[in-house]
Amino acid sequence: MLVCSPRLSVRRDTVMAMARRTTEGLDVSSSLVADPEQPSLEAIAARLRAFREVRDWQRFHTPRNLAMSIVVECGELFEHFQWVDDEELAAHLADREDDVAEELADVAIYLVQLADTIGISLTKAIVNKIDRNDERYPVESSRGTATKHAKLKAAKASARPDRSGRGATREAVAANGAAPR
Repeated sequence: MLVCSPRLSVRRDTVMAMARRTTEGLDVSSSLVADPEQPSLEAIAARLRAFREVRDWQRFHTPRNLAMSIVVECGELFEHFQWVDDEELAAHLADREDDVAEELADVAIYLVQLADTIGISLTKAIVNKIDRNDERYPVESSRGTATKHAKLKAAKASARPDRSGRGATREAVAANGAAPR
């Protein structure tokens, strides 16, 4: 099962159907279904908060300390990838799946705690970021490329016709240095 947002989980076949609909320009948000077996990020944050409070660890969980802990745990996660050839990586990670899952959980736990501590709804932030990325990376211009959104936007702008009435495109101007006369 893939988790697409903190409150919503979808199966792989649903994700593929959503991707097909996205390429057809349809709204896919209605395809997401809540999975009662997966707790929301808010529920996880509440459980972590209770865990912290009964141990009187609040004073240690400052935003700075939590942010630094995320970096430390990311380093521990990265150790599972360090010095391993790409060809061997899948087998290497499969042999260490429990260890990798634990490091991923450590990163996620500190991330959830940081968001909770500074009052950011991680659920809302993730959904907003997915929506923003959907706008920044339209399928027609970003499919199969790792080009950043700013370069995609610049390429799209340079391909627009010049409004000078001389028939030059911005692309031609950039390539030739001047519009044809």
